[in-house]
Amino acid sequence: MTRDRNDEKIDYNGGRTEGDIVMWMLKRSGPPSTEATSCDDLKSKIETSKLVLVYFGETSSPKYSEAFLKVADGSSASENFIFFHIDNKECAVALGAGDYPAVGLFRKFDESPLFEKGSWDASQIVEWAQALSVPTVIDFSEEFIEPIFGERRAALMLFRMPNDKDASFAKVFNQAAKELKGEILFVTSGIYDGIQARLAEFIGIDEPKLPALRLLDPNDNMNKFDYGDVSSISVDGLRDFVARFKAGKLTPFRKSQDIPEHDHNPLKTIVGKNFESQVAKSNNEVFIKFYAPWCGHCKSMAPIWQDLATELKDVEGLVIADFDATANEAEGVEIQSFPTLKFYQHGQPIDFDGDRTAEGFKAFLKEHSKAYQRHLEGKTEL
Repeated sequence: MTRDRNDEKIDYNGGRTEGDIVMWMLKRSGPPSTEATSCDDLKSKIETSKLVLVYFGETSSPKYSEAFLKVADGSSASENFIFFHIDNKECAVALGAGDYPAVGLFRKFDESPLFEKGSWDASQIVEWAQALSVPTVIDFSEEFIEPIFGERRAALMLFRMPNDKDASFAKVFNQAAKELKGEILFVTSGIYDGIQARLAEFIGIDEPKLPALRLLDPNDNMNKFDYGDVSSISVDGLRDFVARFKAGKLTPFRKSQDIPEHDHNPLKTIVGKNFESQVAKSNNEVFIKFYAPWCGHCKSMAPIWQDLATELKDVEGLVIADFDATANEAEGVEIQSFPTLKFYQHGQPIDFDGDRTAEGFKAFLKEHSKAYQRHLEGKTEL
């Protein structure tokens, strides 16, 4: 995931260490799994990597060729793990394997190693490994952008102040994470620093709302669901919340500023709460600029957009509007870059991709807007 704030970009390597990256590059140009020559050699290899899957057993076995190699070569797990194999039963037992052959997961957090029990199906091994590839409770940082957003995994996100990490609600959240591990990701975040501040902005959390608990679903248009009163959370309550989410019984939460009380300006302000009435179900045609306050291109375009609204304020049936897409959301609207311009007619959007000048905007309206066409015809008759 790369986020562009004009010239500002956030790049990441998926949380891999330099050792991970070197081993991954070697694996891509060599065999999917690397043989360890001894138990000490295996331990040394594991030590340099964050996530490792190891096959303990004979490579002549179908369990190696038909299961483990399928995981290592081309599955979704192949991008996130380093793979080794060793035929050494004493080493497997010493490291905690109860069976032989065995597949072990070695990681730099929580309990490690862990051994897959009872399945030699490649897809089930992948599912098992992916579920355990992140901590039980994730303290959000750039290395977890890929496991959450890249892999589109739903997450319960608890936003809190730093001094609330030992509060009763935080302890309940941590306990629920242990009991519901594998069903959904559990994430904690602040709101002030770096990537956590950007996550809070995206979710719509500021200090007056703390503590706050949101469920984010990257697999469904980044829908967000509000848990409600965090002070009274319980493990059973969180279990029920997750179950209702999976059953499709939750209503998405939409960010919104307050509806302006008196909006008599030529340039109208649309917010999440009135998007449906003022745009989606309006009889007016609406030309909207979706912007972000920090966006340099948006700021440069602002006076041109304001002048357009002023010039066309008397065009009956046409509205020129602003929509702060960092503080507001609307159903069915997904903004990928700023500024984004959309023209709505009977609630149906047409994307603007012309010149961002007064002449470019009016040429677009002359082609698409019935209201503007009637206005020009009236001026011609006069």
